[in-house]
Amino acid sequence: MSGLFLLCGGVAVAALLMGLAARLVARGCPGRGLVRPSGAPKATGSSRTLDHTATEGELLRLLLAKVERLQEQQQEAKHDSERSGGVKTEPVPMPKPVPKQKKKPTSANSA
Repeated sequence: MSGLFLLCGGVAVAALLMGLAARLVARGCPGRGLVRPSGAPKATGSSRTLDHTATEGELLRLLLAKVERLQEQQQEAKHDSERSGGVKTEPVPMPKPVPKQKKKPTSANSA
């Protein structure tokens, strides 16, 4: 039983040492920190993008912004079609299914 205690204690100490080492390495290299310096999504041009370290809240905010933008585009398209009298489209006919061909019996099957 004491061997199991020593094994678990050794793993815990190793994990603690590795965590401290990672923290020291991250502190020595700016930009490689454990926490992103800016909690807000990065804005690039007209579209907003996130890197792989985005939190769930940031992803949700970005998703909601995209949905809102799509709804606005849909409303604009609807108003444009109403002003122009609407575009009438005809339904596209479905292709007819190809009939299955019957297999010819072979000499091995006919015996």
